[in-house]
Amino acid sequence: MAPKRLARRVALTAGAAAFVGMVSLTAACGETTQPPEESTTTTTTTTTTTPPVKPTENFPDFGPTMDTTGPNSFEPTDRAPRDPGF
Repeated sequence: MAPKRLARRVALTAGAAAFVGMVSLTAACGETTQPPEESTTTTTTTTTTTPPVKPTENFPDFGPTMDTTGPNSFEPTDRAPRDPGF
């Protein structure tokens, strides 16, 4: 056999083996669900409502604001010097 033909056949065989392996692992690791067993116990549920929670602390807003008319507050105050190569 020619080397190209042999290499192609080996690659095809390896690819097919990998595909079959992935399919079989996927099928083996599949989750099977069983129907729940019948039981004679009864359960009761009660619902209670709780009042809404009020915050315990007031956090002041000291962060930068997004004011579109004023200066950019996210801009650094110290700027790096320009590169002398440009």
